[in-house]
Amino acid sequence: MPATATALTHARRVWPGIRREVLPALLLFWANLAACGLAFAALEPDDNWLVGLYWSSVTGSTTGFGDVLPSSVPSMLLTMYAIASSWVLNLVVATLLIKNVIPEPHLFTDAEQRHGQAHDAVQTAHARYQTAMLEELCGDALGKDPRGRDAYRELQQVERRLRDAQLALRHEQSERGEAPTVPHLRRR
Repeated sequence: MPATATALTHARRVWPGIRREVLPALLLFWANLAACGLAFAALEPDDNWLVGLYWSSVTGSTTGFGDVLPSSVPSMLLTMYAIASSWVLNLVVATLLIKNVIPEPHLFTDAEQRHGQAHDAVQTAHARYQTAMLEELCGDALGKDPRGRDAYRELQQVERRLRDAQLALRHEQSERGEAPTVPHLRRR
């Protein structure tokens, strides 16, 4: 069931973009196909509206079976317009679908960004702390308490920031109805 929950969560996230951008582009695409098909039926005396819509669908999908052909210059010009406009509208619809359906990994929520920044700060402070402790050990100053060093205090501060960022991220995820994905930090 986790995959289903993830798919539903993703669908909830992408639906506003699809509704706002993709559906209007699809409606424009279909309206263009319908208008071209009805115009083709009007320009070709032997074809009815259904044949016109069929021609428009086959031409607009760039399939082009060749069973319905234009016989006059105006219908040939309409065919060229239908092909060119369908190419453009197919590209627009495909681009908008990709933009709205595939998640972009570099776009995170504010809480996710704060968590990532806090995590990076903890790693940096931890590396500084380790370096300071190694310098301390190499300097033969073993009698001093390492927790009094600036590097240790900095590490404690950034670990607190990370815990705060994790709590904010968990809260945001629970607001969206998602399962928390942040591992728990041990308190020191």
